[in-house]
Amino acid sequence: MIYALSGKIIQKKQDGLILKINNWQIEILTTPSTLKKVKIQENKCFFVCLHLQENFAKLYGFLTEKEKIWFEKMINIPRIGPKLALNILNSINPQELENALLEKNPEALASISGIGKKTAERIILELSGEIKNFSNKTSPNKNDDNIIKALKKLGFSSQEIKELIKLIPPEIKEEKERIAYALKMASKI
Repeated sequence: MIYALSGKIIQKKQDGLILKINNWQIEILTTPSTLKKVKIQENKCFFVCLHLQENFAKLYGFLTEKEKIWFEKMINIPRIGPKLALNILNSINPQELENALLEKNPEALASISGIGKKTAERIILELSGEIKNFSNKTSPNKNDDNIIKALKKLGFSSQEIKELIKLIPPEIKEEKERIAYALKMASKI
C-alpha cells in the first residue's frame, strides 16, 4: 500500500494536482485549502489514500498524516464518500474535528455545507470512539521539549514541528537520534 508520495507539483487543477515523481506524473485529489498552501514547482510530500470503486481508482492526498487518517476513517462510514470527507476536511481542520468528537458536538459539523444534522450525528456516533485511540497515537512525547526547542531554533513552525515529531518512530528513544530523524523527514517534505 502506498503511504506517502514526494515529488514536484507541476500542475494545479480544480480538485487536485499533478505530482511529478521521476518520470511519473500522478494525479492526486485534495482539498481546496491544501491547494492554496502549495505552489507549482514546489517539492512536497503528500500522505495518500488510494480509494477503489467499481470502475476506477482515485488517489487522495494530504499534507498531514492526521488529515489522511481522518479521511480514511470518514470514508468508512456508510454514505460518507470521499467528496464529502474532503469537504469536511476543507471546512474544519483535524483539531476542530477532534474537538467536535470529544465534545460530541454535531452542531460543529452540521454547519458545514452538505452536512445535515442527522449526518453530523452519525459522524459523531461513528468516530467518537476513535478519538481516544487516535489522540494517544499522535500526541508528542512529553520528553520532546528539547527537540521542539531545537527545531524552533532551526526555523520550523509549530505545526511543522508537531507533524515531524509524529513521524518519529516510538522505538527511537535517544534525543539526538529523534532530532536527526525529524530533520531527515523534514528534508523529504
